[in-house]
Amino acid sequence: MPDDRILSDPKYHGSWRPSAAAEKLWAANPSAPLNIAGAGLTLHTKTLKNPDATAAVLILTGFNEPMAKYVEVAYELWSQRHEVVLYDHRGQGMSGREGCLPAHRRQNAHVSDFQGLVDDAAAVASAYFEGRVDGRVHRQRQGRHGQSAARTGSGDEARSRAEAEQDDDEEEGVGSQTTKTCVSRVTVLHVLGHSMGGLVALHAVRQRPDLFPPQDAKLALSCPMLDTVWGDAPPGLPRAAAKLMGRVGCALGLATRLPPAPGAKLSWWDPYKPIRGVCLTHDPRVLTWYWALRAMHPEVAMLGVTNGWARAMLGAQEALEAALFLPEVANPMLVLTAEADTFVKPWAHRALVQARPASRCQVTVGGGSFHEPLFETRGIREATLEALKAWLHLDPLPAAAAASALSREEGEGGGGGRGEACCPGEEAEARSAAMTAFLGDLPRPLVAALATGKEVGPRRSSPAKASVPPAAWAVLAVVAAAAFFLAPDHYGDEARRRLRAVLLLRPHATGPWRHKGS
Repeated sequence: MPDDRILSDPKYHGSWRPSAAAEKLWAANPSAPLNIAGAGLTLHTKTLKNPDATAAVLILTGFNEPMAKYVEVAYELWSQRHEVVLYDHRGQGMSGREGCLPAHRRQNAHVSDFQGLVDDAAAVASAYFEGRVDGRVHRQRQGRHGQSAARTGSGDEARSRAEAEQDDDEEEGVGSQTTKTCVSRVTVLHVLGHSMGGLVALHAVRQRPDLFPPQDAKLALSCPMLDTVWGDAPPGLPRAAAKLMGRVGCALGLATRLPPAPGAKLSWWDPYKPIRGVCLTHDPRVLTWYWALRAMHPEVAMLGVTNGWARAMLGAQEALEAALFLPEVANPMLVLTAEADTFVKPWAHRALVQARPASRCQVTVGGGSFHEPLFETRGIREATLEALKAWLHLDPLPAAAAASALSREEGEGGGGGRGEACCPGEEAEARSAAMTAFLGDLPRPLVAALATGKEVGPRRSSPAKASVPPAAWAVLAVVAAAAFFLAPDHYGDEARRRLRAVLLLRPHATGPWRHKGS
């Protein structure tokens, strides 16, 4: 974390800085490695413990974001009686890289399979409940002798059970290597996902309802990356072009290389130079602090995304669309959409909310907010944090309670067995009333959207699925391959050898390569 010594450098003059309490809390809870079985890599994790907490929040960061960037956000959640769990995704930050990524390309953001990111989120959540994230014998949910002491007895019984477990550990020789065993009252893990982290969160919650039960765990998605602007600025490359570029690059054996496309190499990637020309936030002080953080740990600065990364993300986005944005996921969901976002497209946020409006709501962050409302200028940042904390503290969540009430009424009335409201007008009225407690108290510059079916800004539907003749796809594939040949990053010789092998039907010559250069 940048301290007084670092921030006293004249080039960081005027930098924003987290509060002293946030920095102290961060330092008091050391980071710890978490080995991912079968993947051959280690995740960089941190858990902010809170003895008064009754719930926890798992923060899933976005692309090119180290978890240390969220020090102030984590403190705000911690101060509201939450424990906070953070980690760096595989392939970025201080976590391990996949084995297929050469050491000299460590700063290329690469993911071979999106499912790996989802499995990592599930592993961190499981490790949190098992008490393995910080390497201690900290039993969050399951004790050595059975169910959680916080659930199965009085306070005296819980303390007695914790003392018995500690005695067992000392008898086994574990006590000298661990801290004091404690029993946590935390039984639910909410999820806060930003950008790419929002995409990971949706897939994780869908696949692991045992870790994120719909009746308990809430989701808060900040500008989730459901449809990406592929390029330096909107509208960017068409999705089909980005998809083709990624597939051709992977087919040529260049999965770990950056695609020769606009925006593939970040103009602001250099950790030793100021962050400029990127629409992350309007607050230059925050960008200056982030610059200092990256200069301290240059390994967290990503050069750009690889062909494999692009293919993995596009596949995950298309899977959500194919599943009609997961109407079966009943977890209460808050979707934050930045008013002036140049990284993701808002139509998908509306589609996500409309897929299950009884338990989801969208909030547009006004004030011209860029892609990171949690790091925007003070007014926007504080308003967004207040909305986030209010959402997590709604217990029970009015929207979920209304949906359950409608289901019970329908079941009692025999109006069908699918648990949906039988009267559209009654459902809309109940939904509107249920959201009032939350949306009615939102601070400006937040603007409530979709509370009663109304939307902010022009309506945009899903991009049309263009019908492209096979011959046209073949031509486009040749053009994409030619782009790799002409790229300035030494693709030429290797790509030509690979292409010759494919054209001559010599699969034995198309194995892994040893690349030179970047």
